[in-house]
Amino acid sequence: MVSMMVIHLLLKTLTHHHGDLVGSAGPGTGGSLEEAGFRYKNCVASLRTWNLKLGEVQQKELVNKNACIKFLIDQLRNLITDISTWQSPCSV
Repeated sequence: MVSMMVIHLLLKTLTHHHGDLVGSAGPGTGGSLEEAGFRYKNCVASLRTWNLKLGEVQQKELVNKNACIKFLIDQLRNLITDISTWQSPCSV
């Protein structure tokens, strides 16, 4: 499941760079080929930026999930200890 933060970052990145892609041919006056190259470079830069942001978000989510799993494992370990204590024979 993709988090809302990831979707927000994707939309923000695409919206930000969309204006760069629709404008003029860029710094030179070489025509369609130069314009296509300019757009391609902007798209690649946008995708690289978005990919890095996505990796950071996923890493943070993974850290949070690992903390939750560790907490649950600790609780299970305590429960097993309690059950084993209850089942041990009582000394009279």
